[in-house]
Amino acid sequence: MTEGKSIADAMEMAKDYIGTYSLEQQLPKSNINLPSSSAGTTVTLVTVNISEYKRKNDNKVVKKTITIPNYLNELGKERGINFSEVMTNALKEKLGA
Repeated sequence: MTEGKSIADAMEMAKDYIGTYSLEQQLPKSNINLPSSSAGTTVTLVTVNISEYKRKNDNKVVKKTITIPNYLNELGKERGINFSEVMTNALKEKLGA
């Protein structure tokens, strides 16, 4: 159950709610029996690609070991570079994520 500034907005909020719920809870089996609506309300089905939602919203960190030239390592340390942040941003850019 959700609401929004428009029906399209409410549907997007419903998709986000279902996706967020799926990150922490087991989703119930699909139920195509729509609840009844009262005057001034809209009842509709929404579709959510749970696998895609989880992939885009999984912020669990994973330790990776990378190999870089020593001079870049030393330069980065001198300048206080956060290597994990730089690598994350580079991967996001490269993968369009």
